[in-house]
Amino acid sequence: MNESYFNGKYNLILCADFKYDKLPKNIVVRSGRLEDVALTIREEEIENDEVFCGNLIVNSDYGEIDFDKIFSLPLDDNSLYTNNFKNSGHTPSCVLEDKLWYCGSFVLWIFGNGYRTDNTLYGLSRVHRIGLKKINSDYYKEISAVEKFDLKEVL
Repeated sequence: MNESYFNGKYNLILCADFKYDKLPKNIVVRSGRLEDVALTIREEEIENDEVFCGNLIVNSDYGEIDFDKIFSLPLDDNSLYTNNFKNSGHTPSCVLEDKLWYCGSFVLWIFGNGYRTDNTLYGLSRVHRIGLKKINSDYYKEISAVEKFDLKEVL
């Protein structure tokens, strides 16, 4: 049995074409469908008797992401940091965007198995009492369509 609970590593889960130049050494890069990656991570955690410190899921194109700032956000077993969500008294109006998420292993496992239910992402977070928090927009830079497709010459 390990003496420490966390292994000092973070997962960067790429579900989009995010290009990165240089990453800290304690980041493990993974790509694929969230349910497959979540299962792989859980298997590694059980096999090695340790838990990753956090999981950053990127599901959109970003020019820059400040990993140090995002990984310094305090995590617990029932919180999810996201780039945007809308909380409303009218259930169909509630939205949880999945462009950029930062969460712990327990929340990753819940959302990795979300395909098994008919709940929306927001509904899944409410059913499991996951607290939603916004990531400060200074921690990342989104790419516009003009930049992404190099349309400056056309416009």
